[in-house]
Amino acid sequence: MLRIGFEAKRLFHNPTGLGTYARSLLQGLLQAFPRNEYHLFTPRFAEPGPEAAFLRAQAVRIHTPRHAPLQSWWRSYAQTRRWKELRLDLYHGLSHELPLGAEKSGLPLVVTVHDLIFLRHPEFFPWLDRRLYAWKCRRACRIARRIVAVSAHTKKDLVELFGIAPERVEVLPPALDARFLQPAPPLPNHPPFQGLPSEFLLFVGGTAPRKNLRGCLQALALLPEGQRLPLVVVGAGTGLPGSLGALVRKEGLERWVILPGRVSQEALHALYARARLLLYPSLYEGFGLPVVEALACGTPVLTSQGSSLPEAGGPGACYVNPHDPEHIAEGLQRLLSDAELYQRLRQAGARHIRRFTPRRAAQAAMALYRRLVDAPDSS
Repeated sequence: MLRIGFEAKRLFHNPTGLGTYARSLLQGLLQAFPRNEYHLFTPRFAEPGPEAAFLRAQAVRIHTPRHAPLQSWWRSYAQTRRWKELRLDLYHGLSHELPLGAEKSGLPLVVTVHDLIFLRHPEFFPWLDRRLYAWKCRRACRIARRIVAVSAHTKKDLVELFGIAPERVEVLPPALDARFLQPAPPLPNHPPFQGLPSEFLLFVGGTAPRKNLRGCLQALALLPEGQRLPLVVVGAGTGLPGSLGALVRKEGLERWVILPGRVSQEALHALYARARLLLYPSLYEGFGLPVVEALACGTPVLTSQGSSLPEAGGPGACYVNPHDPEHIAEGLQRLLSDAELYQRLRQAGARHIRRFTPRRAAQAAMALYRRLVDAPDSS
């Protein structure tokens, strides 16, 4: 039996992205290796919703600070005092950082790095945030016995930007949320889902510039009306900000863009399964979980040629230059008009997503943990 500690703030408080990564990994570990103990350290506890009911398992222990005003101090420093009392065998920071003093614990340390977007694209981040992210991530990588990169592209960035020896970085792709491997539920029978057209395109990712909703809107405007499908935008709330809203009005796309607002994971699953395509021409990703989620639901993907996205999409996606709206539009036209290509991508995507099951991710992570625990003095 192993006693494994995890930095779990994101697991409890991030509904998507880093939170999905943490929950899917822990769920896979609990299912594949139920005899271990899994100690989750979080500065604030949030009662797990139905999607995280597995956290109530007997093998899970949740640790929080005794006093709310000490949350930040406890997360960054004080929790390490508990590791020896709990007789942990290993500690895994699930999102870019490790607590201060962790290197003095004597435990094998692992940190997952999802991306170095704050260095590759500093224009997307305030100066202070960039400095803080870089300091935390560099420090965690320096003291970790092994670094987990969620993609080969992120490993390449770690080697190039941080000067890390390649042999210290292991590529372990994230796991799918297990729900997307099950049949999709029906769409909720209430607004804004009532009245959705029978065919639509789906965009998941919000309005952050690097997600490139602008490029999708520009491409949609380039298509003749007879070839367009409505675009359902998940993650943008119920209104588009500033220049995006102005672009919709300028191009006359008001009736072509649907903003459902806050969407549950169940509703997102239903949208993936009913969409004709997922549009995900992001400018930069460390992995791109929505790509794999859509493929698992049988929906082909149009995504970007660059960063990690070819690893996420594999042979189940059509790749375009995300900086070129005309190229995005050409990819859309091709996928919407070529039935043979569409079916080929669906079939290839169904095979590709087998690489991302929770069990497979858990087995890869456990193999790493056991190597480090069994050889604690190895570099």
